[in-house]
Amino acid sequence: GSWMGADSSDYYGGGNFGSNPMSQQSRFGGNIGNSGGKDRRFSPAPPPPPPAGKRVPLNDIILPPGRYTRPPRIVIILRGLPGAGKTFTAKMIKEKETGEGADPPRVMALDDYFESDGKYEYDEDLEDSYRDCLYKSFKKNIDGGYFSFLIVDAVNNKIEHFKPMWSHAKTNGFEVYICDVESDVETCVSRNIHDKTKEHIEKLKNDWDKVPDHMNLVLLKSQEPSKKSETAPTTGNKPTEVIELDGEGEDSSSSINSSVKQEPAPGGAGDEDEPGWTAPP
Repeated sequence: GSWMGADSSDYYGGGNFGSNPMSQQSRFGGNIGNSGGKDRRFSPAPPPPPPAGKRVPLNDIILPPGRYTRPPRIVIILRGLPGAGKTFTAKMIKEKETGEGADPPRVMALDDYFESDGKYEYDEDLEDSYRDCLYKSFKKNIDGGYFSFLIVDAVNNKIEHFKPMWSHAKTNGFEVYICDVESDVETCVSRNIHDKTKEHIEKLKNDWDKVPDHMNLVLLKSQEPSKKSETAPTTGNKPTEVIELDGEGEDSSSSINSSVKQEPAPGGAGDEDEPGWTAPP
């Protein structure tokens, strides 16, 4: 007399789950019979790819109208072979920025740590420790809020050489751009002030790290807008082509090799991480 009669077990899929090929288990994503097939309805979706970084022409950062809508705090990390024109590029960016009435960017160069009494003396054994000093000084400038625009000038052939600065600046609200300054090996050998041999520069070139896709790139005028940096600089750019913010580059190797005058960070006098610092007696 109950409506839950003998057929009710059939209505709910049968009482013996093990003997029914369409068992309760298969209805909820288990094996279907003995076929070994799996229900993939609940498979997790693959993780999304990391967001691609921006590819921004330098003109759009430095010159109007782009500078009016650029991020308020910026770091440009230059990288390139010795003699490629990084110092010249930093100098030109600084000149154009101040020419727009802005405060001069803080330029931080690894080479400055090898200067002693106005003479450049490279010591490979000190490069790692000087790079660490550069990073510490960079952090202090970021943390202190002394500058809203910083430029880092170093070879930076390996990702680990500039990634800590990228991460620290990003964490503190800066928009960070990587800038590849490109030139061919022969040009770098002829005009680098560090007496780097062709073999040394070729070794750097062959061991060059690609900029990760999620990092922003700032493109110089001589670079194609759609071009990504995947290898070491290989184009034979003249010094005038390294950067031409107004179409009038400088054609002088002395301009490239001239040092960029630095303004000390406020409160940074005597900072042991700054180039030229010597321990008190």
